[in-house]
Amino acid sequence: MPTLILYGSSYIERLRRHCDGDLCISGVNTVFFGRGGLRTDRMDQRFVRQAIATGAEFAFLHVGGNDISPTSTPREIFERIVELVFTFNNAGMKKVWVAEIITRGNFSKVPGLTKEAYECQRIRINQLLHKKFGKHFVQFKDIKYPTDYLQDLVHLQTSELITVNTGIKKYMSRIRRIIASTQKH
Repeated sequence: MPTLILYGSSYIERLRRHCDGDLCISGVNTVFFGRGGLRTDRMDQRFVRQAIATGAEFAFLHVGGNDISPTSTPREIFERIVELVFTFNNAGMKKVWVAEIITRGNFSKVPGLTKEAYECQRIRINQLLHKKFGKHFVQFKDIKYPTDYLQDLVHLQTSELITVNTGIKKYMSRIRRIIASTQKH
């Protein structure tokens, strides 16, 4: 049975908790490597090695959003994401998908960062990623801001008291669709 690793920041960790560590993709073993606040410029290499040690054939990466700051540049963040993809490819992973950096509305943890500055960098990074990875670049067009977000305006909504089709369910569904489509080919 092929293994898929999901590697990234709090979005991955929150997804793991939401689905109890199982994306329920028939014939695919899923292993989560999510860490809140994960940044590509301070990547814990032990964490990367643990992910590689699974021997996974596939990887889904959601990184880069925490890297955006008033002094960062889209090109440097893009290059670090590309480097991580190549690290996973060189370890034998057949396919690596890269998630778009999705919007957010709270920047209190990054002094001096504004929504406008974040969006400008986010959009440029996503353009570069889309150009580089094409069909392996994953967009979440059905996730709407702020509707599908928690009150913190950073993380995806998980409460079914708010809506049945939560932000985290849309996120999970999109990931499941891309993996399932690979299994058919």
